[in-house]
Amino acid sequence: MTLNFNDVNEPEIQGGYRMNNLLKSAVAGHGGQERWKQLRSVRSILSVTGSLWESKEMADSLVGIEIEVWIHEQKVITNLPLRKKRFLFQPDLLVIESESGHKRTEY
Repeated sequence: MTLNFNDVNEPEIQGGYRMNNLLKSAVAGHGGQERWKQLRSVRSILSVTGSLWESKEMADSLVGIEIEVWIHEQKVITNLPLRKKRFLFQPDLLVIESESGHKRTEY
């Protein structure tokens, strides 16, 4: 599929949602809207490192973090195994827990 970037900002209505051609191409390339509706969340394990963190003497503080983002709702869980903490972000809620699930702080 060839994408014409001159058309990227031209919205069209599809299923009650505005969708530009770039988004339409990305969704189609990953199974279409029906597949998108079947998915619940996206999970990733990653490490954030570099000289900035080393200069702050925190070189390994974000190694092996796990992030799960819910696709159809505003919810993110970030797990920091080395710090033994988990963060839950939702609209109007932030919870900081120990790995065992014990709430340390709720905002």
